[in-house]
Amino acid sequence: MKRFVILLISLYFSQTLLAQSSYTITVGGTVDKYYPVVFNDLGWYDNIPTVVQIGRSNINDGSPWWGSIIATFKFHCTAWGHGSNFVDADIHQTFTTQANYALVGGWEDPTYINGYHEMIIWLRGNTTYYCHSNYADAPAVYLSGYTDHNNNLHPVKAKPEDYVNTQGLTIQENAYFNGTGINYFGGNVGIGTRKTSGYQLAVNGTIGARKLKITTETWADYVFAKDYKLPSLQEVQNYISKHQHLPDVPSAEEVVRNGVDVGEMNKVLLKKVEELTLYLLQEHETVVQLKQELEKLKKEIKNK
Repeated sequence: MKRFVILLISLYFSQTLLAQSSYTITVGGTVDKYYPVVFNDLGWYDNIPTVVQIGRSNINDGSPWWGSIIATFKFHCTAWGHGSNFVDADIHQTFTTQANYALVGGWEDPTYINGYHEMIIWLRGNTTYYCHSNYADAPAVYLSGYTDHNNNLHPVKAKPEDYVNTQGLTIQENAYFNGTGINYFGGNVGIGTRKTSGYQLAVNGTIGARKLKITTETWADYVFAKDYKLPSLQEVQNYISKHQHLPDVPSAEEVVRNGVDVGEMNKVLLKKVEELTLYLLQEHETVVQLKQELEKLKKEIKNK
């Protein structure tokens, strides 16, 4: 019985090792284009994802500074709408000097309207790639674009697609981080946009929050200092007539061009509120004084 179990285990691992495959793909064409390479989803009937590792450890392979990449593609095609299909990519690459082009241009599942088991990965041309897969495969390179089984053309690409993370992880489905510790992002974060424009957090859409706290090193209470020079209302009127906006407040053109710094804008608005308060207090003193003078006049008239 022991021998039988050992035999079964040995047979299982032998079949697993035999199913794995290492091979080389040489993509022709030019280095400034990305050509469709069709991989077979051989894990489909085994009910597991197909995993393809694409590598070039030597940046000088084929030509000096031609590019280095270590990438893993894990995928499962839909094969006519069976669902549970996905493509996850983990890409680490260097591309500089002679071949200043990323090595991966995109990927696509072409089986939404057919029952085949294929996945297309666009790879940079004029480059050799060394691959390892959990199944023995023979990917096909198409230098004129790939026409799938429904006669849909998947053309050569001139640049990587926007969804390609050229340095890191691209996950097709949603991510949940359920840990209660700190989730750290060292770089800029974009939500609804891939262009962060230098902002640490760029959001293309609406932000909903119960509370927003903005820290600042200064506040506008200096307006109430005794040495603060409050502009006269005539000076404010002259400024508005000339510029069509309040002093210290950005113009409409500036806001459209540069946006609004919420913390700084709140400080400016508070300054204006405090100045308005001072104007009201001045007017109140004037009104009180006028009332007193009016009462005095009334008494004088009455006593005549």
